[in-house]
Amino acid sequence: MVTSKMKKLFDPTISRKTKRQQPRMVGYYTTIEAAEKLGVDPATLRYRRDTADATAYWDMLGIECKDTLAHLLNTSHLRQDSYHYYEKKAFNKFVKLYNQRPKVKAARARRLRFPDKAAVTTFEIASNEQIAQLAKVLQTLHRVQGQLTVMVSV
Repeated sequence: MVTSKMKKLFDPTISRKTKRQQPRMVGYYTTIEAAEKLGVDPATLRYRRDTADATAYWDMLGIECKDTLAHLLNTSHLRQDSYHYYEKKAFNKFVKLYNQRPKVKAARARRLRFPDKAAVTTFEIASNEQIAQLAKVLQTLHRVQGQLTVMVSV
């Protein structure tokens, strides 16, 4: 006999969550965790992983490819039950070397740099009514944006 106060043995919300989550392995990052550790999008990490797998394939064919980054990423990568994992020690070495590359540093610096300020709009003021309208627009922009830069030329 089941009463409403008894705890149910099956919770469908937990069952749905466990079906959709990637199982965790001790000592390994999931793809999303590894991408966060590297500071890139998971798609970028997949691209790097595929490149590393290709260099490992070239090594199997006897074509030498001396890329330590690709070797570290390839040795850290593990595929288990159609999920991708990255061994923490080897992947941390890969992250350290990857982030020291000049191209990576330059790309990340470019992302943080904002373009120069450009004039949003230009118009001429000929009457006091136009000054009042401009003041209202500036007040609204200040409320929304916080800080404004105004250039006045005569």
